[in-house]
Amino acid sequence: MGELQESLSMGGVLKSYEESEGSNVIEEVPMREFHIPQPLMEIIVSKVGEDGVDALKNLFLAGREGKDAVLSKKTLSSVRINMDPHFMWWSMPHSKYYTFYQKCLAADNPYAKFVEKHKALCYESTIGYFQMRCRWNVSHDKRMVDDMNVCVVQPPFQPGRVGRPRCPRCKRVGHRFNRCVD
Repeated sequence: MGELQESLSMGGVLKSYEESEGSNVIEEVPMREFHIPQPLMEIIVSKVGEDGVDALKNLFLAGREGKDAVLSKKTLSSVRINMDPHFMWWSMPHSKYYTFYQKCLAADNPYAKFVEKHKALCYESTIGYFQMRCRWNVSHDKRMVDDMNVCVVQPPFQPGRVGRPRCPRCKRVGHRFNRCVD
């Protein structure tokens, strides 16, 4: 009779066109009927997750199968959360990514472990203290530098500093020698 032509439109609908003598018949197959097996979907999503978390948002919103693939242990252990500029804040309970971060940490994600280990860097006062004192020390722990490709900051050790200075005459805190009344 006629030729059968198929095309995939932008909306993800497969259209079949069969040329007949009297009329055109269009059969539409929606994408939700298209099925990818779960193990294959996990592999695909874990590779997409290596580009960052933003690439996973559409898969997460796609439905149950997409959500299951994004939250699988294989994906959570390999997703690169460090592609987000604010990934250090994800470990704070007020962050909108906190639950996702906790799931990555439970799946032994190396970037989530890095954030957990260096959680103090999120606070401006801590970073300001290190910058003001010029006490940045880069550790030479070969394993950590190779795995994360970043420098690890160690807080300075100050053995002599205990508290506020004391008056040499009366040994009280908060005033100098010239104002001592004792």
